[in-house]
Amino acid sequence: PVVLVKWYDFTKWVLGHVDNFPKNQRFVFGQRLADGVLGILELIVDATYSDKKSKILLEVNRRLEVLRWLLRLAFDRRLLASKQYAYSSEQITECGRMIGGWYKQAAAKEGSCITRSFALSSRCSRLDSFLIPSHADLERVPTER
Repeated sequence: PVVLVKWYDFTKWVLGHVDNFPKNQRFVFGQRLADGVLGILELIVDATYSDKKSKILLEVNRRLEVLRWLLRLAFDRRLLASKQYAYSSEQITECGRMIGGWYKQAAAKEGSCITRSFALSSRCSRLDSFLIPSHADLERVPTER
C-alpha cells in the first residue's frame, strides 16, 4: 500500500531528527518517538498481510494520535523547529487519512461497523468538541445481547 511507503519515508525522517535531540532528551523522549513510528510501521505491515485488517488499522489510528501529541510536545519543548513540526503534522494527517480510508474499505469487507475512531468522516458532525455520529452510524452499531 502507498501508506506503507509514505510511513517508511516519514519513519526515516523522524529517526534522523531524533538523533539530533540533546543527549538528555534523546534517550527518554526521543526513544518514545522512535518506538512510536517503528511500531506504526510494523502494524501497517501486519495489516497488509492480515485477513482482519480493521482491528489492526484501529490500533494504527490510536497510535497515530499518540504520536501526534508526542510531536507536539517535542515542538513545545523546542526539540523540533516550526517547519519540522509543520512537516510532521502534515505527514501524520495525510497518513491518517489513508489509514482511515483503508479502514473503511476493510471494515466494509469484514462486515464491521464504522467506529468513533474515524468519526471525523462526512457522516458525523462536531458540536462543542464532542464527536456526534450521524443517524446512519447509530443504526450500524450492533446492540448488546
